Amino acid sequence: MNVRRGKTLLPAVSIISVSTFAAFLPGVMELNAAQISYLTLIVLAIAISIVSYQIHVFRRPRQLSRTTSSGTINLVDSINDSRKFDYSRILAESRRVTICLNDGKSWVEAHEQELSVRIKDSRLKTTVILCHPESPMIEILARKESKDPEEVKNKIIFTVEKLVAMSGHSKNLEVLGHSLINPSSIVLGDSSAVVTPYLLSRGKRIVPAFVYAEGTSGGYFREIVRDFEQVRIDCERLDHFPSKKLAVVQ
Repeated sequence: MNVRRGKTLLPAVSIISVSTFAAFLPGVMELNAAQISYLTLIVLAIAISIVSYQIHVFRRPRQLSRTTSSGTINLVDSINDSRKFDYSRILAESRRVTICLNDGKSWVEAHEQELSVRIKDSRLKTTVILCHPESPMIEILARKESKDPEEVKNKIIFTVEKLVAMSGHSKNLEVLGHSLINPSSIVLGDSSAVVTPYLLSRGKRIVPAFVYAEGTSGGYFREIVRDFEQVRIDCERLDHFPSKKLAVVQ
């Protein structure tokens, strides 16, 4: 609705401006050069204000919230290609971030710089949840990706070792593994969550990303928070997995 109002505002204001100018046209013809220049500046200022407003409207995140019987889900934005989503603000500004991925290798490599800066900041807490290297899901992931199960397992271990190397065994980083199913990848910040759904069939294709914001009614954002709290029951620490020193999460 906001975008629609923005689209109709410019023509409406333009019509009013032209009509007003036409009404005063006979008087304008009697003005001297200085007065005409002053009037021109006023008209230009109005035009610039209108254009600036239009730019603001079209750059503003689209409000996609929908109301259901249980309240508003607070879906505030989406992007067609999840690979192009900019996570820098969530990673830089959220005091606590939880990231849920399958093997995590490509995502961690793509955001290595932002993650490294974040993990080294003692004020920030980061939790990464991956598929456990010894989970029965490894066989399914391998079949879906047309790879050997050991290759998938090694990708997870690679991700764990890369994260641990970034942190220097800092307590700011927590790497967990579960043996359940990931229907999507999720990056959860303080006030928003980015959800990227996984497709069922084999192969990698372009998938969208959906952004849910925290609202007064909680919405889907609050469900994601609760889901992460509950999944910890089924998680083990992976920080020391290469040395087989797994610790049950409390």
